Amino acid sequence: MNDNKTKATRQKKYDTRLYVKINSDDKDKLQTLAKANKLTTNEMVRRILRTQLDLFTNQMTIYNETEKNKDNNQN
Repeated sequence: MNDNKTKATRQKKYDTRLYVKINSDDKDKLQTLAKANKLTTNEMVRRILRTQLDLFTNQMTIYNETEKNKDNNQN
């Protein structure tokens, strides 16, 4: 019984839910992609979000470096 309590506590600690409304076409596409990759829909959403966040982070890093180089070249 103690193990179940620990597991439940651990799940609550890391459970940060995010709800998003999507249209039915996008939902169907998402479910199809998930099934093709042998993932659950939630796992597929997490994978897509992680990938997009990495891409946006890299894009912002490149942009910031470019701006910094522009400033250094102007001085």
